[in-house]
Amino acid sequence: MDWIAIFANSVFITSGVAFTLAAAFTCWRAGSFHPINARLLRFFISKDDIEDPVIRKDLADQAALASFRMTHGVRAQTLSDAKALLAFSEESNIPLYLVGRAGSAFDKKSLTLTRSHGSAKRWLGGLIILFLPLFLTLIMLLAATASSRLLVTLKATDTWLWLGEKEAEIASPFSLKNHEPLYVSSCNGDSIEQSPAAGFSRKETQILCDIWGDAELQVHLEKEVRKQRITLILPIAFLLWCLYENFVAIRKWSSVTELGPLLADQAGVVSKTLTPAADAPPAAE
Repeated sequence: MDWIAIFANSVFITSGVAFTLAAAFTCWRAGSFHPINARLLRFFISKDDIEDPVIRKDLADQAALASFRMTHGVRAQTLSDAKALLAFSEESNIPLYLVGRAGSAFDKKSLTLTRSHGSAKRWLGGLIILFLPLFLTLIMLLAATASSRLLVTLKATDTWLWLGEKEAEIASPFSLKNHEPLYVSSCNGDSIEQSPAAGFSRKETQILCDIWGDAELQVHLEKEVRKQRITLILPIAFLLWCLYENFVAIRKWSSVTELGPLLADQAGVVSKTLTPAADAPPAAE
């Protein structure tokens, strides 16, 4: 039956997309293509077919390293680094997800921060301030994409408007004032003279009424609105990328601000443990 074929095709496509996304996320999280390479290797060559113990150990080490990087988000370069980080996390009681989010701000060899706690706070504050205008701009662009009105400017008055088939509204995204729309029903002699909509001059009202009087307005609007939506795809994609990078940076510097006091406390504990007491008796000769 047709509906069975449609269902089977949709399940096949959905499964393929889900598998591709899962594989991409796994490789991104692990920081390498080892998970995919390992699955392909197992598909053609069985684990039992590899007799050399050195090669088998190396493959097992690479799998363990990829599992560690994916689980904790820490881009350890070698298995020894991963083991050192695990021992450090257990001894200092510092969660590894903070180390993973800190990224390059945490030196995985010396197990210390490369940026000071104060500079991390400044970076975090600046990124949070930057996030708000980016987010608001994205919301406005998405609203413009979903709208059936066209963003235009009246050359005679340099006024930006949202123009629709039956109404027009002044475009002022950064103004808190609520502008009253001008409707096509207001296009008669008395209404034009009285300028019925606040914010519209008599000249602007006359121009808009002349535009609405065009018989080909609907066809032209539909065509231009489609162009407007296509044009806005690129800036929306760019803003989404900027917001993602901003979010990742916020997580990074937030983790650095959390790691700073934890590492300082751990250093204090270690120094107290290694420093002998002042009243301790001298060692016997």
